[in-house]
Amino acid sequence: MKNLKELLRNQKVGKVLSGDVYIHVDYLDQDLKEFVDSVAKRFKITGATLVKISKKGDSLSFLFYPDFEKDPHPALAKSIEVWIKEGKCVIVDYSKRENPPILHRKECFVGLEHH
Repeated sequence: MKNLKELLRNQKVGKVLSGDVYIHVDYLDQDLKEFVDSVAKRFKITGATLVKISKKGDSLSFLFYPDFEKDPHPALAKSIEVWIKEGKCVIVDYSKRENPPILHRKECFVGLEHH
């Protein structure tokens, strides 16, 4: 099995920010999707909108934007960061925060055919 860094080389869609790659879960390349799905299954994670992958290949985060499809600037409700080698995760709930992180330029995270 390829490592996460190698899998990122074939990924065509996504946005690079601060050394990390952000990708909508529907636009993961097949091999990367299999890897991400295996991590999600291991940690019982479902329903993420975006995946943030460390370019170092040591962690990935599942990001939950419940209003991604209808809100031009959706708020982050929750993130789950998984440290792959350590087998640990950190969950942060933003849903009750007065000023949660807002997603901008969401068209960068999806393919051109996305509505």
